[in-house]
Amino acid sequence: MIEKLRSYWWFGKTYCAVEISSLDGSDIYYGVTAKKKAGEFIGIESFTAITISDLGEVLSKNQHCYLIINSDKVLIKEAPLHSNESELISKTFPGVSENDFYTEVLKCDERNFVAVCKKEYVDSLLRDFQTKNIEVLGFRLGFFGVAGLLPLLPMQSISTSRQVLKIENSLIQGFEDSTVQQEYVIEDSRVDSNHVLSLSGLFDYVGGSSLDASNISDRNFELASIYKEKVFFRKGMYAGVAIIFALLLINTLLFSKYHSDLQSLQENAALVTSQKDNYIKRKAEVTRKEKIVENVLFSGNSKSSYYINRIVNSQPESIGLNKLEFQPLTRSVRPDKAIEYEGGVIQLSGTSSNKESFGDWIQSLEKMDWIEEVNVSNYAQTGSDKADFSLIIQIEKG
Repeated sequence: MIEKLRSYWWFGKTYCAVEISSLDGSDIYYGVTAKKKAGEFIGIESFTAITISDLGEVLSKNQHCYLIINSDKVLIKEAPLHSNESELISKTFPGVSENDFYTEVLKCDERNFVAVCKKEYVDSLLRDFQTKNIEVLGFRLGFFGVAGLLPLLPMQSISTSRQVLKIENSLIQGFEDSTVQQEYVIEDSRVDSNHVLSLSGLFDYVGGSSLDASNISDRNFELASIYKEKVFFRKGMYAGVAIIFALLLINTLLFSKYHSDLQSLQENAALVTSQKDNYIKRKAEVTRKEKIVENVLFSGNSKSSYYINRIVNSQPESIGLNKLEFQPLTRSVRPDKAIEYEGGVIQLSGTSSNKESFGDWIQSLEKMDWIEEVNVSNYAQTGSDKADFSLIIQIEKG
């Protein structure tokens, strides 16, 4: 799984290889693209481009590829086996300097093949690819990359875009320049001879080639490093932007949640504050009314108890009291109104079973020095010997 993610990070979905060949003295581009699934290339498609501009239109922007340089600018010779590669190149191509030429050596059982190409030409090709936003991961010279395909092509000869290769025991035994066209079937995919080398370039993604790359290895390592730096910067930037966006989104969601919670708490706090204020106001109103009631109860030099005791003590046995109000309210208490009462007044009501005793009691009340006046507001007979009465006693002011 990690290997799949790593491969997708660096190469994405589409793999590509391009062969630069020669046709009528001009460069021509043979390429293939493929998808990779379960370690195998599938969906192989081939294309041909006449110019580098055409190639830039065929491939998507920033498409990576391996480059096979097999044009007439590449010289290839067969050479005998030799343990020292530098001496082998010098003997095969006398006067060729590795400072001016890229070289490759393909080692077989009984012989070697040596390819050389001017660095100036190769570097100009790499610059052209770069101007068309095509990322070259590495390059090969001549037909040497086909060595990775030989196990899949069990035949005595293989045609490429410019050569016919003699094959024996899955090894190249010789070659000659030729443009003979053939079609091959490789794992259910049909490939013509012009695209055999570009197809072999796909194996360089997975290190499938048996090629000894000689002095192009350093250049290929440099190209691969530059490509990976670009991918890391480009995708890292996208990933960074995505992470920042995700963090901003999370921050926005959290801010919205906490802001909503804060608003709810503020509303609850405002409600509590309002209720507290109402409680304080009501408590103040209750306190104020309690003081009014206290003032009412204790007005008249706080003699209310004295008055009530004298009245009750003077009460004969034939009289029963139902209600006694000292300074009664003139109207019911309202929350937004002041308490109104009759000052200096006592209201009594009850029943009498003896009319003479009731009259004597009235007279005794009138004789009390603190009573100014006694008025019988109601006296109604309710039976042969019972009557209901109501009295209003006016207390003297003093």
